[in-house]
Amino acid sequence: MKWLNSVKLAPKLLAAVVFLTLVSATIAAIALQSLWRVSAITETMEAAQKRSLSAGRATSNLLAYFRHVEFLPISLSEEARRSHENDANEELRRLLGRIDELEKSVMTEEGRRAVMTARDVLAKYRLVHDQIAAISRAGDFDKAGAIALEHSTAADVIRKELRGVEDRSLARAQELVKQVKAAENFAETMIGLVALLGIGIGIGFSLFIIIVGVTRPLGQMSQTMNELAKGRTDLDVPGADRKDEVGDMGRAVLVFRDNARERLRLEERER
Repeated sequence: MKWLNSVKLAPKLLAAVVFLTLVSATIAAIALQSLWRVSAITETMEAAQKRSLSAGRATSNLLAYFRHVEFLPISLSEEARRSHENDANEELRRLLGRIDELEKSVMTEEGRRAVMTARDVLAKYRLVHDQIAAISRAGDFDKAGAIALEHSTAADVIRKELRGVEDRSLARAQELVKQVKAAENFAETMIGLVALLGIGIGIGFSLFIIIVGVTRPLGQMSQTMNELAKGRTDLDVPGADRKDEVGDMGRAVLVFRDNARERLRLEERER
């Protein structure tokens, strides 16, 4: 441990403080990195949940839209017919808005194909809707009903595509929840491990410096000074060759010992 004896006490303690600071910085870095990862996963998870919700609402708008269209080939009062037509157009407007939202948010090629298919089928059915409305206003309910029945499968096609987007988005959200939990568990494990090892090593290093570098040599120095006080001058002064504060004290004690020897030599000479 000659290297330890050549270093002053302040740098030794500073080294321990720096080490503990590095441990704290490492813990903070791990925590921040985990926080950023969890934040990124959470943002993606929220997008998946929003996408699933949009798909579910689009399905509700779809069913309401087709229901109002299917009421048109029925003998209705002018007011009731106008109400169903307006409601159908309103549900169609909302449905198109949901599809636009989904088109912007889908992340996979499969999802984009599903939204595109739903949009294409809906665009074709809008022409059928206009045809049914016009024929129903003319009073030919049988023909309008036959057209509505012939194209009723369009709702099933669109709903299947929307349900696929909803299910995949929900599954993705559930998968991301697991990733968030895994990231949190990893962060807790790493922080605990770094804290345990880092603080343990830091405390051990500090105790080593204090015991080996300060307490033990000071105890030896105190014992040597007590022996000198009793008149023993044949002792070696421990630590006199050190370059730290303990060495400074040792060299000071060495001066006292040499002075004591010289005094005894002079006393014997005078006798």
